[in-house]
Amino acid sequence: MPSTRRDPRIYDIAGVVTNGKAVVSGSGTPVVGGSVTTGTTTTGSATMTAAQFTSRLHTITTTGALALTTPTAEQIVFALQPIYANTSYALTIKNPGSNTITLTGGTGVTFSGDVTIATGQIINYLVVCTTIITGSAAVTVYSLGASDTA
Repeated sequence: MPSTRRDPRIYDIAGVVTNGKAVVSGSGTPVVGGSVTTGTTTTGSATMTAAQFTSRLHTITTTGALALTTPTAEQIVFALQPIYANTSYALTIKNPGSNTITLTGGTGVTFSGDVTIATGQIINYLVVCTTIITGSAAVTVYSLGASDTA
């Protein structure tokens, strides 16, 4: 019987999304339970949409320092419906560029640990929807550590 465990490895994505699953370029190996967002954002600030924040793996290359704000806890919880209290998922953000990305939580979103993604770093996060009640939703994003993209 095949395993239903998520693959904890990080892939250097240069790939595509097929049937809602990310496929690593050349290998055909799916990144289980998520999709891929790859983008270039200019210097300044930006706010991620709930769909972007819940897509699990991001490669973001900037043309200057970037202040990136998460969606609100309400928006994250709504995007993940149906969910239960303490539902969690892995989020990976890769910064292959030559500029720093700084994360800020939207309303109801709290970070624990690294919020700055330095040049050439990957940071893994555990996103936990601690309260899912409309009007008082809360999400905590725990940093699981950084590594180099090389």
